[in-house]
Amino acid sequence: MQDDLSILDQPGVTQSLFHPRSDMGQPSLEALDCSVPVENNVSVNVRFHMHESVAPNILFFHGNGEIVSDYDDLAPAYHQHGINFIAADYRGYGKSTGRPTASSMLKDARLTFQFVLDWLKKMIILVP
Repeated sequence: MQDDLSILDQPGVTQSLFHPRSDMGQPSLEALDCSVPVENNVSVNVRFHMHESVAPNILFFHGNGEIVSDYDDLAPAYHQHGINFIAADYRGYGKSTGRPTASSMLKDARLTFQFVLDWLKKMIILVP
């Protein structure tokens, strides 16, 4: 499915749609940040809060104006229910590089999803 949202990528529109903020803090000892390449010289940050290797996984894309570290306190609640919690930033948010646009947001989400699947398989965390 290809969504043409380029009409929303005009500077005046993106300035009113997106409110990115940065985060240069470090994740807790229980979390792991990974950089997902989505374009030349552009990457998005994903924070893994892993509970157990056999636990189900939630990949969470936060709301506008938020960053992955805003959800660090939520991960233990998922862990109590036996769920791994994985939060993803958009480009321009948190530790991610680049500038957010409507069209890049969808493309980046697809690439991030695939990266997370591959990472989980490599770490032998995702059960087929």
